[in-house]
Amino acid sequence: MCATISDSDWRNWTDAETVNKRAGGRRRYNAERRRAADERRQAMAEALDRLGIMGWKYTRYLAGAFAEAFGVSRTTAWRDLKYIMGAGISPMS
Repeated sequence: MCATISDSDWRNWTDAETVNKRAGGRRRYNAERRRAADERRQAMAEALDRLGIMGWKYTRYLAGAFAEAFGVSRTTAWRDLKYIMGAGISPMS
């Protein structure tokens, strides 16, 4: 269970070392999420290439399959597909 933070806790002074450690932790966490998203998108692009899907015709149906395969929500899979199609990501050779 998470500890709750009261309004008075936000007003307390925090030393620079603690602030820097928290910022570093956020940077590492966000970098890991970006890396995972990039890898997932690359794998999706390769799957689309293998299936020979170049347009939007079947991507709506593939979002559910990709979501299940990669363990993400359908919304995330759909956003990834829109990113892939919009950015023109091609599979790595």
